[in-house]
Amino acid sequence: MSEFEHLLLYFEPICESYYKWHTIDGKNRKLPRFKANAKERLPTSGHKLFFLLVYLKNNPTQNFQAASFGLSQGQVSNLFKALNGLLSATLKSMGLMPAQNNEELQQYLEKHKISQLYQDVTERPIARKVDYEAQKEDFSGKKKLTQLRTQ
Repeated sequence: MSEFEHLLLYFEPICESYYKWHTIDGKNRKLPRFKANAKERLPTSGHKLFFLLVYLKNNPTQNFQAASFGLSQGQVSNLFKALNGLLSATLKSMGLMPAQNNEELQQYLEKHKISQLYQDVTERPIARKVDYEAQKEDFSGKKKLTQLRTQ
């Protein structure tokens, strides 16, 4: 089973439940929906999940995403808001949401008896302070990037 299919197993019931009572634009329905509209561009939960994952992975403009899926820019915006919330609910139900603070991370590591943690980070330069004593707090001396800005 592929990762997409595995995620879809959890996403589908949450998505179907949401769209039973909400339109594709996120508005409340007066009566429940029992099947997809024949003209709907994203008729199944699989189509909706694929749409969202493409959007999250490629980070296209909403106009490009709209042209790719035959939608309007407004529909892309509304769909993203709704589907992103549904994906978060799905990941939460799977127990895959990232920790929001140090306490949650510590509890997770203890629960699963994880002794090593690998973290992928990106260094970002910080603005160099004018005061020499204040500079010492931020600058370890390892990197030469801050020295380039003094010229």
